[in-house]
Amino acid sequence: MKKVAIIDDDKNLQSMASIFMTSSGWTVVCASDGAAGLELVAREKPDVIVLDVNLPDISGFEVCSRLKSDPATKAVPVLLFSGRHKAAEDILNGLEVRGADSYLVKPVHLSVLTAKLEAMLRAAGSHGLGAVDED
Repeated sequence: MKKVAIIDDDKNLQSMASIFMTSSGWTVVCASDGAAGLELVAREKPDVIVLDVNLPDISGFEVCSRLKSDPATKAVPVLLFSGRHKAAEDILNGLEVRGADSYLVKPVHLSVLTAKLEAMLRAAGSHGLGAVDED
């Protein structure tokens, strides 16, 4: 079973994504801030990570940088997710500077998020920049 770590302080999003993705065959683990997210990823070893840019303690950009610089987690695909940081320079920062594999702009339908994660897992060996999708 595929495992996704959702690191987002929006409890409603965590709940809805967990219900939707679990019904689609995923195991979902969640954290509400960057520090807890880093611990969660180290402990749970997810196949893919959904990471909100706006976290209450450490920005998602910084969490992504830490994940991508750690040999234990650098190969795990990271999808940055934001409703506020949607300008081109923010997206480029996430993809090119921080090392994210993809970037989605909120709001996004959960079926699109799940399809994007499936595509990221299929492409995990390519290490190219992910596409940016806006709904």
